[in-house]
Amino acid sequence: MIAVDFAYRRPDTLAGAYELFSDLARRGENPFYLGGGTEIVTGARTGLFTPSSVIDVKAISDLRALAVHDGRLILGAGLSLREILAKDPWPLLSHILSRIADHSVRTQITLGGNLVGSIPYREAVLPFLLTESAVRLYGSGGDRWVPLAHVFTDGSLRLAVGELLVALSVPEAVTRLGGVACKKTRFDWVDYPLVTVAARRQPGRRIPALAVSGLTSGPFRALRVEDALLHAGPAEIPLRELLPEAPLDDRHGSSAYREFVFRNTLEDVLEQLGPNG
Repeated sequence: MIAVDFAYRRPDTLAGAYELFSDLARRGENPFYLGGGTEIVTGARTGLFTPSSVIDVKAISDLRALAVHDGRLILGAGLSLREILAKDPWPLLSHILSRIADHSVRTQITLGGNLVGSIPYREAVLPFLLTESAVRLYGSGGDRWVPLAHVFTDGSLRLAVGELLVALSVPEAVTRLGGVACKKTRFDWVDYPLVTVAARRQPGRRIPALAVSGLTSGPFRALRVEDALLHAGPAEIPLRELLPEAPLDDRHGSSAYREFVFRNTLEDVLEQLGPNG
């Protein structure tokens, strides 16, 4: 139960949802979009935020897409992690999603919720950072597709107020390339990561493409680490110089420990993909 009074709306179109959000915001209310709902429930229970209006977007069909169109795999932001795992359209993504939360919670968490929520790890974005991904947005800029790299910066998705993340897409051919994901946690199998590394082969390049979560305050594509690994092994690269910021130091692990775990994880990833990765 949530001990908060709020108005509940359930539009069935993108335009209806965005117009409703904008109208409520103009009237000084505090609207929230509801997808899976896990973060709203937790935040309201703990007093982290108090929604005056909840806009349920689960009836909007655009957020439920799962198809290949014009050579690209399209995944709606409203799909739950469990639904994506059941269809398994991209094995690398499925591997990562299978380690986020437990089975029952994955029924509620959506792909979009993982990417735009306040929990900083956002592990579902990792395979999308490894290729030419695009995101479909709906808001003040209209209904448009933009490269993920243009809006996912500093470890988070930069959306305008009220803007909806509708779907993500990747080249369908990429989903068939070899890839691995390694997640290291302090205790449980589904705990928050000390480090998660996703990697996929890059044709014509010895070192795989790498994306990382847990090591710093947000996920990132590790281009500088990839370049350094062309000349030295994981134990020798000047890691602190290659990261966007210093490794996290929190209750899950110190900066030094995370760095140690990351180097070992890189060894595991390179071994799994093989010398021609």
